[in-house]
Amino acid sequence: MVTTLERKHRAHVSVALLPVGSTGAPWTTVTFRNGPAWSTSKVPLAMAARRKYPRGPLTAARVIRDGGDRTTTVPSVRKRRGFTIFGQTAWAPASQVRFVASLRLPRPTRIC
Repeated sequence: MVTTLERKHRAHVSVALLPVGSTGAPWTTVTFRNGPAWSTSKVPLAMAARRKYPRGPLTAARVIRDGGDRTTTVPSVRKRRGFTIFGQTAWAPASQVRFVASLRLPRPTRIC
């Protein structure tokens, strides 16, 4: 399916899957391993904006580290005009999905 999408749209496609709470290795596609995070990078940025952090300013980079990712760095200089620095963070899809799997999410509540 991934190869079909890549051919149809003439683009690289990446898929990474890992259940929330899992610490195992994610399932990933092999055609695209690393690149700009684009909108995915807004998650740690939003988390940094909402959290109080006792050890100084909280940054998106620190949130990524707290999620267990020790290799991804948020650039300090814009690489491409028209895009945010955060969106241009090179963040491997496997690292992104491990970050999301590590989040402590509230338990679902029943509405009805």
